[in-house]
Parts: sequence; C-alpha cells; structure tokens
Amino acid sequence: MKTDPEKLKLRLNVLFYGEDAVDYGSISREWFTLILPEITNPNYALFKGGGDVDKFLGRVLAKALFENFQVDTHFSHLIYKTLLDLPFLLSDLEPIDADAYKSLVFIAENDPSGLMLDFTLTITEFDQMKEI
Repeated sequence: MKTDPEKLKLRLNVLFYGEDAVDYGSISREWFTLILPEITNPNYALFKGGGDVDKFLGRVLAKALFENFQVDTHFSHLIYKTLLDLPFLLSDLEPIDADAYKSLVFIAENDPSGLMLDFTLTITEFDQMKEI
C-alpha cells in the first residue's frame, strides 16, 4: 500500500452516487464532513485495526488537512503525543484503562512478589516451545 507522497497532493474529486454535481471543492468538503466522524468513531474501533486501516485513516486525515478542510474529530491524547513524538508515560494509561493503571501503579510502588504474578509467555517457534 505504498503511495507516492506527491500523489496525495493531487486534487481530490468526489462524486456522490446518483448526483450529477461537479466538484469544485464543496462536494469534497461535504465528503470529509461525512466520512471523518464515521471513520474515527470509537464504536467502529478502526484505529485498533492497525496496518492498512491506520494507513488509510492517516491518509484521509492528511488529505483533509492538506486540502485545508477543518477536521472536526477528536483523538486520545496518545495520538497527539505520537504526532508530537513525545514519550508515553504510565499516567497516560489512566484515562484509557483506569483499572490497568491502578494495578500497574500498585505493582510499581509495592513489592509484587507476594502477588504470584507470572509475566511469561510460551510461544512456538520452528516447532519448538519457547518461554519468554
């Protein structure tokens, strides 16, 4: 799914099924207005898809911004930290998963040896079981 960045700079022409309008910008604006809230809707969990889904969403957002369309969508602060190349902190987990955050803080602040936690993973690699 490699695309030449120069192709993303080409003018976008949108046609809605059943409409004969010529796109001088307002139809593209309407398309972005309709699609961006849907593809960033957390109920669809598209950002959890990874790979090609994330690339598609990134390209749609980049194209919208490149075309100077206002993007009325909201992301978690982790997306913004990624865009700004800022490191993730343990505290970043709290608004996303408060229970996991509390558990990890407890482990970090206390001696977890009495909890009998096991952080090993057994995988099969070349028909051999391997414990990590």
